[in-house]
Amino acid sequence: MSNTNNDVTIGGKWKILDKQYQGDLTFNKTNGIIILSIYYKNNEEFLAWMDKPTEITTITGKLNQEIKCTLVDCQIVKRHSDGFVRHHIVIFAKNMFINISKSEKSDIKFNEVHFQIPNIIKWSQLSGFEYMVDPSYTFKIGYKFKDTISEKIDDNTTIEFVPVFGKFNFDMQIESLDISQHVEVRIKKKEEKSYEEIFKDFDMIMNLITLATGLKINVSLVQGINYKKYTAKVGKKYNYIKYEIIKNTMNNLSTSNPDKLGSIRNFLFNLQEFASTDKLKKWFNTYQDYNSIYNLYNLGINNDIPDEIKFCNLMQALELMHTKKYKKPDKFFKHIEEKFKDNKEIIDLIEKNPDQVGSSYIILKNRIIDIFINDFKLTTKENIIDKIDDLSTRFSDTRNYYTHYDDAKKDKCLVGKNLKYGIYILDYLVSNYILQNLGFNIDEINSKKDLVLNDIHNEEMIDKIIKNERVS
Repeated sequence: MSNTNNDVTIGGKWKILDKQYQGDLTFNKTNGIIILSIYYKNNEEFLAWMDKPTEITTITGKLNQEIKCTLVDCQIVKRHSDGFVRHHIVIFAKNMFINISKSEKSDIKFNEVHFQIPNIIKWSQLSGFEYMVDPSYTFKIGYKFKDTISEKIDDNTTIEFVPVFGKFNFDMQIESLDISQHVEVRIKKKEEKSYEEIFKDFDMIMNLITLATGLKINVSLVQGINYKKYTAKVGKKYNYIKYEIIKNTMNNLSTSNPDKLGSIRNFLFNLQEFASTDKLKKWFNTYQDYNSIYNLYNLGINNDIPDEIKFCNLMQALELMHTKKYKKPDKFFKHIEEKFKDNKEIIDLIEKNPDQVGSSYIILKNRIIDIFINDFKLTTKENIIDKIDDLSTRFSDTRNYYTHYDDAKKDKCLVGKNLKYGIYILDYLVSNYILQNLGFNIDEINSKKDLVLNDIHNEEMIDKIIKNERVS
């Protein structure tokens, strides 16, 4: 079964709510589909699965090849009855564990889970292929294994990024050579932990990679190891059993946003520069505080999302980040008076705004002013300070229109190409603040964004946003 890439259907016997059934299991390791189809007879039921729960935590079974199997987080998605006797139910499962039989999902525990990811070689910089200069050859290539990148997250958890030389056909007398490599993310626990806890760790890694690359990440194979289960021991080394896991989130589809003005993320950072310090550890330690911001930012990789929604998501991400520092006006005003002590006009613009005076919260326009005037190059290169009143008004009006559809803001909001410019600039700001929060210094951040700043400058995005001319 390990080499299967398409739908596989296998019959088996299944224990569901303490009763035995026969049915066919269909799964696909490429797209993560896991469906159990059960046919049974019961003349006491007028309708299939009558008066029974539609959500089932675990289903255990044995496939026709005598392979044990556990399905978890199952849901009845279809019920059909024929003649009030013959019944059919279709069950969708979230995860599938092969060669494991556990009636309680909390008993499914591992010390390691390995996730094979075939589309992050470039980001990881763990490719072993090298061009070799040799005058005797027109073209010569070699392979040299890169070292595993390992980071201790806490006393019980270590994350590894392992380069793997996948396959190579050594027969040189053929028309086509098949050579592959990939990266495995290995989550290791000294003490065994539930698969759900390990999957949560992996979700954090997935979001990290998506944030850095702007890609939807492929997962082509998942395997779990429990240190208590092994086939042999040679000296101090164990040959551990690898239990295959199929997740319904597995996919073989990679998506990046080709629209230059829809996404500016050509790798915010690569694995080498991120893991060379404590940034990976910081990502895990602060993830719960900032995951909503990361999620809003990562939604931008979906090309199906309308520009209006992308704009609002990025604005909300900036607001959330700013709110974590300044929730109440008093603290915010102290910050503003210190930050702009040499520019009374900005202080007055914020504190004397009629909508802010007497308000118990910080208005959006004032948050935008503080967010846009920063240590990033955009502030000085585009002379943001002199334009901040008009610019903050335009962004505030646009956000308010697309969230409340206030008719008074309709003619003031960004649309069309100007809206794309707004998204581009917001993406720049959100990504910079995320990098700063993860420990990158200002010089490192600015050096990553020179091409982006050139786009903003050459396209005159700031001025066009302020003018907001409508093109019919």
